Amino acid sequence: MLPQDTVDSFKKTMPLIMDLRNPAMRPRHWANLMEVVGSKFDPAGPNFTLDSVVKLHLDQHADLIADLSGNASKELAIEMSIQVSYTWLSAKQLHELCDSHQRSAVTTA
Repeated sequence: MLPQDTVDSFKKTMPLIMDLRNPAMRPRHWANLMEVVGSKFDPAGPNFTLDSVVKLHLDQHADLIADLSGNASKELAIEMSIQVSYTWLSAKQLHELCDSHQRSAVTTA
């Protein structure tokens, strides 16, 4: 059985790990974090492990990481919304073009 302090420490680390693994995090978010931490690392690389998180003292920047992760999620939601709007607009324009073409074909026949 694990000591209680180990369990408590792990519970505190889990939100940090979840934020670090957020797929919405983009290179600009990582660059911001690396600038604050003062170290470069590859968050997608095989060497970015729990051990490296500890060695980089990322737990000391948990609030910043939570903010970056939250902002990244919001930015991704906006990007997806814009993409959906653009797709809808493109489909609407295509539909209008087809309607216009059909009307012109009918009037010339």
